[in-house]
Amino acid sequence: MRILFSKKMKKLLLATVAATLWLPTISVQAAEDFVGDNENQSSKENLTMYDEEDLAGNKLNIESGDYNMIYGGGGEASAEDSKNNEIIFRGDTANGIFGGMSTTGNVFGNKLYIRGGRVVGGIIGGVAYFPYDTDGSAGDVYGNLVEVDDGTINFVSGGEVAYTYPNSGSFTLDTTQERFFSGGNVHDNQVIINGGTIENGIIGGASIAGKVYGNQITINGGTIYGQIIGGEVRYPNANSDITNNSIHIYGSPNLENAELIGGLLGSEYYAGNNALHIYSSGITAKSINGFGSLVFHVPGTHINNNSSQMLTLTNGSTSLDNVNFSVFVPGNITLNKDDTLNLIKNANGLELSSGSSADVEETEIYNGKIIQGTTLSYDLDLQVSNDASSLGGTVNGNSPVKTEVATNLPTPAPLPVVILDTPIIPPIDDPINSPVDNTVESSEEEGENDRAQSHDVARINRGLEVFLDIGGSHIRSKTGDGSHTTADMQNYTLGAGRILSNQASSDYFAPIIEHHTGDYDTFFGNGKKGNGNVKYTAGGVIGRHTQKNNGLYYEGSFRAGRSENDFSCDEFVVENVPVHVDYSMSAPLYTGHVRFGQIKALVPGKISCDIYGIYAYARQNGMGTDLSSGEHVDFDSIYAHRFKVGYRMTTRTNNSKLYGGLAYQYDSSSSSTAHGNNWDHTVSGASGSSFMVEMGWHYQPTDRIPLMVDVYATGWLGYHRGGTAMAKIRKAF
Repeated sequence: MRILFSKKMKKLLLATVAATLWLPTISVQAAEDFVGDNENQSSKENLTMYDEEDLAGNKLNIESGDYNMIYGGGGEASAEDSKNNEIIFRGDTANGIFGGMSTTGNVFGNKLYIRGGRVVGGIIGGVAYFPYDTDGSAGDVYGNLVEVDDGTINFVSGGEVAYTYPNSGSFTLDTTQERFFSGGNVHDNQVIINGGTIENGIIGGASIAGKVYGNQITINGGTIYGQIIGGEVRYPNANSDITNNSIHIYGSPNLENAELIGGLLGSEYYAGNNALHIYSSGITAKSINGFGSLVFHVPGTHINNNSSQMLTLTNGSTSLDNVNFSVFVPGNITLNKDDTLNLIKNANGLELSSGSSADVEETEIYNGKIIQGTTLSYDLDLQVSNDASSLGGTVNGNSPVKTEVATNLPTPAPLPVVILDTPIIPPIDDPINSPVDNTVESSEEEGENDRAQSHDVARINRGLEVFLDIGGSHIRSKTGDGSHTTADMQNYTLGAGRILSNQASSDYFAPIIEHHTGDYDTFFGNGKKGNGNVKYTAGGVIGRHTQKNNGLYYEGSFRAGRSENDFSCDEFVVENVPVHVDYSMSAPLYTGHVRFGQIKALVPGKISCDIYGIYAYARQNGMGTDLSSGEHVDFDSIYAHRFKVGYRMTTRTNNSKLYGGLAYQYDSSSSSTAHGNNWDHTVSGASGSSFMVEMGWHYQPTDRIPLMVDVYATGWLGYHRGGTAMAKIRKAF
């Protein structure tokens, strides 16, 4: 007979707990009193660590001692949110441990780490303990974590919405009281079992009548008895639902006395889209029920191995009605036609849709899928053995089909675009801030302007200028096939320039070292999102030639370095199964530009105008990488072009300048192709127009402050959207 966990909750949480369990409550102690007092834990026996006024952010590290109830924050009478509490428990004993507890408040972000000891009752990441005879609704319980490494525990739950008895008198639970059943959703809680013994089952999340979804149980080891339930609604109504709960089994845990249940709605199993994931062969359990999907992550050694099963069941017959099967093999495994896999065995029989298991003869019951890595999908013919005791699959000879991952796998295309979105040239990239525009205007300037120019002349004569640029940007850019990337970048450039000047012209030359780093989000055309980070370190040179008589100039740069790109996405879906994909790669990256312009003095000594045109180019070499799912992918080289025309107006005021400008820009990037095992996918290049507005302030050195400082910002609309900010510091020697 199934025992509801709600009955255990009553035993643990009601005021009579002290009388029913062997450790008495002798005092009430604020949780904060135990923070940082680990040395004296062993002397604090039989204490209830509990403070209803202190619900958030408590951290308890319990090395030893015997305790009644341990609360990270909140309690049975708390009505505020209980959140972000953390408990590490190593022993010796406790009646119950709760990360957070509230009545009508939300309970979220609490963490329990059990490293050893004995818990007579249970451990729960978060509890909304709703008074039955109180108006209102229960809070939600979400985002709590329970991790067990060792110890002996009665039961484990990621999150619960439970109820209390009335304060007095007897009562019968009235399930028609909708007031009582409002609220109380339980979602996205996690239970991780690495070791230890769980005596009476595990629940990912359970509610009275709310929605229970996204809870996950991960079992890596240990010994577990009883029911392992992904999600449960104990007294369902029309609004109740159990979806997307999952159980993941790795390694070699002892589950021989455990029942695996995806969803439990009242007293009925509820499959929905709750899923069981098996990651290793040789797992044995009593039964499986309430799963809409069975997902087998088959190790390579299990293919064509007729002596082992992925999952063996021992308790009664097993129904496979309306179950979706998906089978994943590592991406570095080669699949061949008629390769076989043994998936499930139950000596008591496997029930088919007809409800009978007696007369099955090699009946094909499903056309399943087998996925190689995450990028290729094959047909898998699933069959039940003659005696209806086992289910296996045979790889169909049909050509594989690219999955969503292969058709949406982001290429390194965003990187050159990101690099080009930063200022192209270090401090000398601004002609009107270099000695040339001072030369053009010098014949008209007097007073303070003459003194400012004298510092520029000194700078020229001394011939060496050390500069540092520090900047950041937030830019949204298109990347092809309807996708776009939003990048937050930081960039640093260090260089030392030398100026060679004569009566007719001046030349500037500087070696530079630059480093760009940042994070990006990739938004695919299908609405999904990935994220990553990029790094680019390079060395190069810049140079400029200026004609003093007419203000004409031209400049150029070349930089060579190496880019690094890390990407991760949890939103891909392969055959209705969410999958995680990540990869890291590195490749040479080359960038360069040329710029032509002319500076005109509109108001001699006061206002000048720079009209310019720029062409910039970036090329990232091809690269190869291994996806987290095992397969190797090669990316072709990609390149990007940029054309820009604009003007900048500058006004001089004593030792400083104010400037602003407008520009039009056109970007074009090449197509990028990814090559996998028996598949190719090309992402078309993107192109488009952008408009830029800029404003800045430039300070020229004086005797008191012998530094040149330039601060400016830009804003973008169109193909690129966002803004950049930059600070430049130069010192002449």
